[in-house]
Amino acid sequence: MSPLPFRARPPRASSEDRAAAQEPPGRDLPITEGARLIADRATFELLARSRDIPGQRGALEMKFLVTGVATDAPRLYLVNTNAFAFHYDFATEVLGTPLGLGEFVARTYFRDDRCQLAGTIVEEDDGFAIEFWPTDRVGEAHAALALRLVTRAMPFASGRLTLRPSHDTRRRAVLAA
Repeated sequence: MSPLPFRARPPRASSEDRAAAQEPPGRDLPITEGARLIADRATFELLARSRDIPGQRGALEMKFLVTGVATDAPRLYLVNTNAFAFHYDFATEVLGTPLGLGEFVARTYFRDDRCQLAGTIVEEDDGFAIEFWPTDRVGEAHAALALRLVTRAMPFASGRLTLRPSHDTRRRAVLAA
């Protein structure tokens, strides 16, 4: 019997490689679609749209989408919300996600074993808040992941970025991040 041919295993990514993969690499999207990194307030204003929130008329909001949520290298996309009113439109038109709306919703919202995470960054008087759809009970780990990724991607907002909790799970994530 002849020996089996040797097949080299692909090299495993080091913890440094995995950490680098989580860092936004800079704006690798056309600004008309969105960004991976927002270095200044002017870029946030360019990507955000104005909306009226009770108590904060004309507040700016910008959507975001995190793909690969359950992997070692989740990717944050900051959406040009003037061009894409819905996370689904951005995912299919820009990222080429081959999912129908029903499957996209099933993989993105309402469950702990989600593949993607969708949210919004809202301007507040003293900074910015991350929020999720009120009926999407985002778990503590996913809320903390969103806060960590958005904090890295918006260095100009350092120290002024929080989660806007709508239930106890998110409140605990704020304390854990």
